[in-house]
Amino acid sequence: MNIYVLLLCVSLLLDNLAIHKVFCGEVLELQEVEVDNYGDATIDGSSRNDVYEEDNYEDESSLETSILDKSQSDTSSVLVTFANRFNYPITLYWQGDSTSNEKFKIGDIEPNSEINVDTFIGHNFYATKLGSDEKVQTSKKITKSTSEYSFEPLEKMVTKNPFVTILNVRTTAMSAKFRCFVPSKVHIWYDNGQDGSFQGFLTLGKEYTINTYEGHVFYFTEGDDKTKEYARFVMNKDQVTYLVMDPERPPPNSYLVQQAKEDAFMAEYLNRTGIRWRHYFGPDGPRPPPSLHMWPANNIGEVHKVVSHEGKWICNGTSEECQSKDPVPINLEVVSLQPRVFIIPNFLSDFEVEEI
Repeated sequence: MNIYVLLLCVSLLLDNLAIHKVFCGEVLELQEVEVDNYGDATIDGSSRNDVYEEDNYEDESSLETSILDKSQSDTSSVLVTFANRFNYPITLYWQGDSTSNEKFKIGDIEPNSEINVDTFIGHNFYATKLGSDEKVQTSKKITKSTSEYSFEPLEKMVTKNPFVTILNVRTTAMSAKFRCFVPSKVHIWYDNGQDGSFQGFLTLGKEYTINTYEGHVFYFTEGDDKTKEYARFVMNKDQVTYLVMDPERPPPNSYLVQQAKEDAFMAEYLNRTGIRWRHYFGPDGPRPPPSLHMWPANNIGEVHKVVSHEGKWICNGTSEECQSKDPVPINLEVVSLQPRVFIIPNFLSDFEVEEI
């Protein structure tokens, strides 16, 4: 039986068995990496649970460009190719240290053309439309396994995997945060065109994160009293946070100060990355970057080959009786760049599936 799992990383623990497979840390050993470049595209859609408490030197170089700064990377120098598969010219940038807003122009790439760059493992690059700050797709992180990185239209994205269908249209799914600045209990309603569908409630300073769709409408009332409506919002993919307020009863100033800090950070983050911040932002600022290893996803169809020394289980008993001693080869195929998604075939044994 082939079992396919969509995930960023997996930690599976079965209560009755000592099965623990981790694909983010050091349980997996890098064996080799194969790369199949079938295009490059971004798939919209994200759902994250958030809790509220919280570039200008330009190098006008030739097609052969050298990036000598090793601050972001190891010391492995590599020659890579960036391809422009759009029907318009783009500008390629090297993104400097992640703690700064520095960016360094590498050069312009004409439609259906390429540029070679001498750089280092771990460096990050992104592209914009020529003469614009509008980014095209996600940034590209240089890895040992990939020598060509392409910026390509969504409709050209291809994957061999028979379990994946490319819709060639962007989803209208989105996530939203409703944050309450009203000093009393507020009820949340989805406007279903009838009496409204109750979604939950909020109190001062709390927030509610929901997965929804563009165009859906939510409204907020004083408890069950629908005659007193504090806010009504139409969902917009370009807006993350929706503030519920009562003009007659403003929240404590500390809430407004914290909100202003978060708004400023979100604007800066969007300008720097082209992505809207949807995670935690507290009194000390945004949550730190992930600390666990994340497999790179530079191109659709890219495959990482790893091996786990934790064998599969075939029965309910001790590890000596029921756990295979053979290493488990695992292929992680990239099927989406944003959010980052892999498909892993033959991830579990038939017995493990039945136990779940």
